[in-house]
Amino acid sequence: MRRLLVLSFFVLAIAGCRFRPDDSPSWDTDLTAPLLKSRISLEDVLQDSSVVQVNGDNSVDVVFRDTLVDLRLSDYLVVPDTSFEAKITLQTISLATDTLTQDITLGQIARQLRDQGNALGQTLLDNHGQTLFFFPGVNGVSSDDVAIDASQFFDEADLLTGWMVVEIENKLPVGITNVTFHLRNNGVLTDTLVRKTITNINPGQTKKDSADLAGKTVESAMAAKLETIDVASGINVPIDTNDYIRLRIIVKDLTASRATAVFPSQTVIDDASRINYNFGNDLVITRMRARSGQLRINAISTIQDTIAFIYSLPTTIKDGRPVVVIDRLVPDTVNGFSTANILFDLDDYYIDLTLNGDSVNLFPYRLIGNLLYSGRKNTMDLNDSIDLSYGLFDIIPAYIEGYLGTETFTFTDSIDMGFFGGVLGGYLNLSNPKVDLTLINSIGVDGKLKVNRMDAVNTRTGQTVSLNGAITQNPTEVRGPRLPNVGQSVVSKINLNRNNSNISQFISNLPDRVEFDMEVDVNENGNPALKDNFATDFSRLSAYLDIEVPLEGVAEQLLLQDTFNLNLGDAALPQGVSEGTLKLVVDNGFPVQAKVQIYFQSESGVVVDSLFEYGGQFVEPGILNTNGMVQTPGRSVLSSFFTPERLDRLRDDARKAIVRFSISTRPAYQELKFYTTYGIDFHVVGDFKYTVGLK
Repeated sequence: MRRLLVLSFFVLAIAGCRFRPDDSPSWDTDLTAPLLKSRISLEDVLQDSSVVQVNGDNSVDVVFRDTLVDLRLSDYLVVPDTSFEAKITLQTISLATDTLTQDITLGQIARQLRDQGNALGQTLLDNHGQTLFFFPGVNGVSSDDVAIDASQFFDEADLLTGWMVVEIENKLPVGITNVTFHLRNNGVLTDTLVRKTITNINPGQTKKDSADLAGKTVESAMAAKLETIDVASGINVPIDTNDYIRLRIIVKDLTASRATAVFPSQTVIDDASRINYNFGNDLVITRMRARSGQLRINAISTIQDTIAFIYSLPTTIKDGRPVVVIDRLVPDTVNGFSTANILFDLDDYYIDLTLNGDSVNLFPYRLIGNLLYSGRKNTMDLNDSIDLSYGLFDIIPAYIEGYLGTETFTFTDSIDMGFFGGVLGGYLNLSNPKVDLTLINSIGVDGKLKVNRMDAVNTRTGQTVSLNGAITQNPTEVRGPRLPNVGQSVVSKINLNRNNSNISQFISNLPDRVEFDMEVDVNENGNPALKDNFATDFSRLSAYLDIEVPLEGVAEQLLLQDTFNLNLGDAALPQGVSEGTLKLVVDNGFPVQAKVQIYFQSESGVVVDSLFEYGGQFVEPGILNTNGMVQTPGRSVLSSFFTPERLDRLRDDARKAIVRFSISTRPAYQELKFYTTYGIDFHVVGDFKYTVGLK
């Protein structure tokens, strides 16, 4: 523990002396004042205690690890946001299927004949319930217009497709040889919609025909009529005026391009498609699990009935269930449209991107829109639409599987190694540095590590040592785990030693920074067809610089320094001090000779003086015991004479003391081993001449 003690000068008072006013006595006295006391220890050499490992014998190792390469899933894969916009217009508008039935009785035919002056009409009426020996037959009879009111279903429709089936059932006692059916609009429009002739309908028989309504405009007010009914003759015909011809009109498969109608329930949208991702770099993803992400759907509908829609991602599954979003577009009668805005979290969903094993990088989806029956009459045409904006956003994968492509990642950076910061200069040839490049890979790919450059930089001395050897000449294989070993790591170590590198010189430079330029070639030998690469959000391909250095080696002018604050005002160096000697007492706990110098600095850092005028002075080494450890520190007492002018500079200008020890092992190349007990204790004492005078 460094300490700074600046002690006040103790003034000797002479009591009991009396002088006359004209006396001017003066005398000199020798005074001793301690000025500075502290220690430079191993803590000052290794400024980062977190890297210090103390062994059982109190020897010290420096143990250090820092990251050179850290490659993770986010470096491999960024899932791009997808945003799709679609305007889905109605392909068809389905109208309700309906059946209309109308009966024309024999009594109605008889009355029409009577009114036309045909005697047969009255005969039929008079013989109701009787058998007529001979029925002469009737030609050219027609029914009155039968009004058809479809307003409960629609007002008007422009038909794209549709069929009308006309059925005529003969419930008369005689056959019908010919009948023509006529259907026309009977509102604003009066055009013919259908005219069909059916022949030879026997008693009790039903015949039908159909007509194509495609391209027709149909009004809700229509009129149907049976024209030119020809009834066959017969013998012994029973007359029942309640017998009838039944007309049945069946309208089906109606789709319209425009209609004002009460629309039945129907599917208006059924869109199945897929999102094709381009991940870049030839990445092929077959499976993915999303750690987070969202499905966003925004929809606007101009359809005036409620649309119930289902949006599904059939291959995006969680807990055995796929993504299914169900919502409704409820019409706003004020604004004339309906909206829906949906956010669906995809956290922890597994996504199969193979489209049932047939492809890769695909998200299939399906959108179904069902128009719900409301019972209200609304207007709809093929320009009505649902405008969709949908997509997958902010997806961060927790797991991917497939082929991760080939890519080169470059790492150019530096790491700080400030634990030798207390050593300002000189050289320490460490005898047994242990340095490993540790590779840990939990990504399911292989790779190659290239060390283009690695420099040990000592900014205190300005010296740089570049690493050379096998590791900088040839790339190193980096193995990764294989399926199904997800979550496991493959660890590889490259030991750097004196035989395969200059690692000893590299570390002995005592760097405070390591600069490097490295490359990782990923998946260079990967097989795209296998699709067996994988990574999780916890996967890493990391390279660490591991250093374990026993503090043992040859020191040459190893410069240790520490700085202390000073306050050498009147209390320490009074004005009466005329000259003196500063004595430096050093107890050297290192087993090596050391050279010491102390520099005195001003507040601004300017050196105003030094303890020794002509360079540093040597101090004795500590005395070793039989175990090779310092048992007794070597004591040295060094003196330096200070004139009054030098003392004035110390008192007026010196605010800091820089203490430097330069350590060199002697004899040369004798190895020095550091222990936690090693350090240098020192203190500075002032031995001054002090003049006292009174007037």
